[in-house]
Amino acid sequence: MTEGEFREWLRHIDRNKDSRISMKELAAGLKEAGFGFKWWRAWRAMKNVDKDRSGYIDTDSEIRALMEHAMKHWGFVISKAKELQDVDVLISDVGGKM
Repeated sequence: MTEGEFREWLRHIDRNKDSRISMKELAAGLKEAGFGFKWWRAWRAMKNVDKDRSGYIDTDSEIRALMEHAMKHWGFVISKAKELQDVDVLISDVGGKM
């Protein structure tokens, strides 16, 4: 998934559309994604990434920290869109055969 797709997933799990993610919303999103121990995973993520202790993931730095947490602890593979563009160019350069 790209960084943009991860952010879109966050927008999807933001049930009340207040542009911030609560622990309850994160747990529901993890459940929807098929993760077990959703409340523990959400609590641990909030503990690690909610730097201002507001109870929400609501700043760009916290979103980036959540991306890092998701890659390290949940097995998410998140790449930057630029990296994917480079791969598309590489595939085009070799005639689409890899």
